[in-house]
Amino acid sequence: MKRYFYFVCLLAFFTVSCSDDFTEYESHQPLNEKTVSEIAQTLEMSFAPKVTRSYVGEMNYPDYYGGVFLNEDGELVVLTKGDCELYRQELTTRATSDNFILKPCDYSLNELQEVADELKLYKNNNPSVCEELQFYGFGIKTDLNRVMVFLGDCSQASIEQFKATILNDSRIIFRQDDMMIADVGPGGVLGSGTDLFSMGYRAKSGNTEVLVTSGHPISDGDDLRINGSKAGTCIMSMTSQSIDASFCQVNVPLSNVTTYSFIELMPKTMIPIVNMSARMEGSATQLKGEDGGTIFAIGMTRTIKVKKGDDEYTYTLNDLALATYPSQSGDSGGVVFDKTSYGIYGIHVGHSSDFSIFCLASNINRLFGLEMY
Repeated sequence: MKRYFYFVCLLAFFTVSCSDDFTEYESHQPLNEKTVSEIAQTLEMSFAPKVTRSYVGEMNYPDYYGGVFLNEDGELVVLTKGDCELYRQELTTRATSDNFILKPCDYSLNELQEVADELKLYKNNNPSVCEELQFYGFGIKTDLNRVMVFLGDCSQASIEQFKATILNDSRIIFRQDDMMIADVGPGGVLGSGTDLFSMGYRAKSGNTEVLVTSGHPISDGDDLRINGSKAGTCIMSMTSQSIDASFCQVNVPLSNVTTYSFIELMPKTMIPIVNMSARMEGSATQLKGEDGGTIFAIGMTRTIKVKKGDDEYTYTLNDLALATYPSQSGDSGGVVFDKTSYGIYGIHVGHSSDFSIFCLASNINRLFGLEMY
């Protein structure tokens, strides 16, 4: 009997609109019966520019909008700067639902992104200083309405040094975390040379069926092996900008059903929302990760360390998402998905002592020109 390896389809086209010209979307469910996940996705996609309706690109957020997250009771919370009631009808129209809680916030997402852009510029231009300060990355914590900076040493002295050297801003909060390690290792079933990693999702490059997986273990033109046997060739690999991913032409049948839990994943990409469920299925963790975790932070810029034999190097990526699902060596390339809707978030990259991190499927598909099916 043939064994079908896991992959998943992309939602080919989204109906979206600019922030100052939104559309009243047709809803096939009563307003209060749409799921929290659907409401959050519909709301976020309403801010996507029309030119990126095939892919999730940069959002055009209005200056009042502070973001969206799930609270401890599983309720959807939408933040607005100023009088919440001024924006209730617009947000209800955008979300095609009124099943959310409005709360005021200190800063809009645009104001938080200003801080993130300043930190990104400094980190890109001053790598040695960032290494000395153990400044490993940052991301947006929408539930706290702040930019969270991750330091290897989060003592008060280190925080003060960061403020004096890089940026002192009330929109920043701090948390301790160690270096992210890319998860290449003995648990993987995919191989290129001595590196082992995990399967991602299926897609098409033009009319060619391809497998999307991790980028750091494999290079353009390398053979791709599954359980030791040659199964294809890497067409393109990339570990820059916002992705650590590759796509390979393969000679094995591809399916939308996961390899270990036999879940049929839905043909849609997902925008990560803080505190929403997230699960990763990799060939090392397998079913040990079935309880999954949640999205912790979005818009992450993070430095990743790769260990390949005796060699070590680091690279920094933008627009990642941080989560609490379990992962381990060999899980790089594994699929990350929403436990509720079974839509795809992206491809697993690596982990620290407290978190896992992944790149977004929407960015992978946009940069590689791929479509899931």
